[in-house]
Amino acid sequence: MSCLHLPPADFDFEKSTLRVNKSYQRLEGEDIITDPKTPCSIRTITMPDFLKEEIKEYIGMLYGIGENDRIFDFTKSFLHHEMKRGSEAAGVKKLTLHQLRHQKQFHFLIDNDIETTEQLTAFKESTESKINELTLNRSRLYKFNTKHEIEKINKELRELRKDVRTCKNIFEDSERIQEHQHHIAQLEQQARNANKQRFKDKER
Repeated sequence: MSCLHLPPADFDFEKSTLRVNKSYQRLEGEDIITDPKTPCSIRTITMPDFLKEEIKEYIGMLYGIGENDRIFDFTKSFLHHEMKRGSEAAGVKKLTLHQLRHQKQFHFLIDNDIETTEQLTAFKESTESKINELTLNRSRLYKFNTKHEIEKINKELRELRKDVRTCKNIFEDSERIQEHQHHIAQLEQQARNANKQRFKDKER
């Protein structure tokens, strides 16, 4: 997994970017860091401001960490175990790391810089207002039979309606998403505690 290799050196907080160029796995008790499976897996990702600040704060809490040390000191099997344990404790169907990574709603929130329920509500209302405005404009264009402009508006309306549906789905699934976020926060706290304990052991 690329995320488990990440060192501080791969983050550029001034440009708000993250460079992904390695993959990590643990085999027979040994850490193995290799190139990604395919060249297209090497990429530079733009981080939203809230994520950049959280990562920056998290790295600042890692006492004695070097520029090329892993910031997440745990394995893929540990994550799978905790995902299973958290799902059972929450009484929900087990999710995989792959599902979390590609969850449409998660990417939608990040892409639109939405962090709170209030922001989601405002985004939905703004989108619905745009739909009403475009629908009105389209009805006026019908009088002049401007097919190109009408199709352009129809295309934009389809995308806006998709956004509204996604907002509705997020509201409907909000309780489940909150459970996931709580579980992820627990994983992050466990990782911090493990790092603190590791450095305490080194200092003894």
